[in-house]
Amino acid sequence: MVAIADYSVRRLQRSRRHPRRELLVRLHGGEDLVEMGEVVLRFLRVRRDLSRSVSRSRAVVCSTFNLNIFSTEQSLSLFRFKPADLGRAAHLLEVEGGSSRRRYCAPAVESLCVVLRRLSSPARWWDLEPLFGRSSSSLSEIFYETMERLDERWRDALCTWRGDLMVQRAPTYAQCVLDKGGGLDNCVGFIDGTGLFVARPGGGLQRSVYSGHKRTHMLKFQTVTTPDGLLFHLFGPMEGRRHDITMYREAGMDDILEAGLSIDGVQYCLYGDKADLLRPWMQVAFPELVDGEQDADEEEQNTNMAAVRVSVEWGYKEVKQVFTSLDYKRKLKVREGPVGLMYRCAVFLWNVRVCFYGSQTASFFSCEPPTVEAYLALE
Repeated sequence: MVAIADYSVRRLQRSRRHPRRELLVRLHGGEDLVEMGEVVLRFLRVRRDLSRSVSRSRAVVCSTFNLNIFSTEQSLSLFRFKPADLGRAAHLLEVEGGSSRRRYCAPAVESLCVVLRRLSSPARWWDLEPLFGRSSSSLSEIFYETMERLDERWRDALCTWRGDLMVQRAPTYAQCVLDKGGGLDNCVGFIDGTGLFVARPGGGLQRSVYSGHKRTHMLKFQTVTTPDGLLFHLFGPMEGRRHDITMYREAGMDDILEAGLSIDGVQYCLYGDKADLLRPWMQVAFPELVDGEQDADEEEQNTNMAAVRVSVEWGYKEVKQVFTSLDYKRKLKVREGPVGLMYRCAVFLWNVRVCFYGSQTASFFSCEPPTVEAYLALE
């Protein structure tokens, strides 16, 4: 793949000087065009590339980003939010415009749109230049700096246990799971681990991020999913070879859940898979007996909880469907970019989107998500 920098106007102008001078010298020497054919072809190629580069630069400079020209369908396709909601989201998320490193001037809404557009599709920066009217370097700078600011400002809303929000919504969560036939009257969510497939790294990291279970290279995250579709808590990334129990212990979930799920004298719990440990705040499926048989009530309980626990996978699926760049592992290189930061930012923006439009999980449990202000603790 050829870099865009190789076709800069200044470089092409310098490349054009040498064949032009050579042509003039050889013409004054009496040579004809047939003898100078190779030099003429080289000069014409450089002039053609220079003309294309100038035309492209003018097209990029002449175009400016205007959110009002997009229809609702186009905005949902490009930025995953409706036009009217993008301005509100940028205001609530306190997105700062511009870039402090190279002094690029970009409004807050445009900075948020750059992040959303880059996450929603694995397009190259070169392809996004006409859309925003900016060079590839400025778009890349705005993208990474805006993500860093969002992560610094709102990381606690995603990566720490939201006890204030759980206190308000725990009875609703438990009732929704029970009404859907879960069989437990105190289950408020589901805990599981997920993997983000990445390109095979070098530098001695290949073995550490290789998952023998999935047979690929990946980074692992642990999440808690609630019936309203939110990825309520996120921990990670960790090496792909780590087990879910290792992530559970590294995150300190026993201490977090013991204190966070005892609400008003009621012990609520999460539901995990067979790899998790049984605790008052963590319920798992009943194990099979030695002879392979199982009590009828226990088997029914396992079946009912498995039917509702499948919703935890829907959240992982929808995050990668909405932000498709996370599902293109050839561009997720752990030694060349902040892959973990991208996933955290995408999950956080997915939660904000759930507050606006809901999700498959929320529809399945008939559980209304909180408002954006309630999720961001701005009320």
